[in-house]
Amino acid sequence: MVTRTRTVVVVNKCQCARCLDIIESRGRHEFVRCKCCAIFTDGGTEYIRRGGEIENIIDMSETYEETFESEW
Repeated sequence: MVTRTRTVVVVNKCQCARCLDIIESRGRHEFVRCKCCAIFTDGGTEYIRRGGEIENIIDMSETYEETFESEW
């Protein structure tokens, strides 16, 4: 058995530094843009995917590390 860790996403949220819009993706394929379209987030609590003008992304997500046993 091997001990591994994974990141668990509780909240997938970020703020745009340009328009100050706070956006949150709640569903797996819920693609959300800020009102000025400078940034986006996607993935809900399954994964975090961000894009656009990355210098304008202020991360507000909540995550934690989970340890589990694996056979490989």
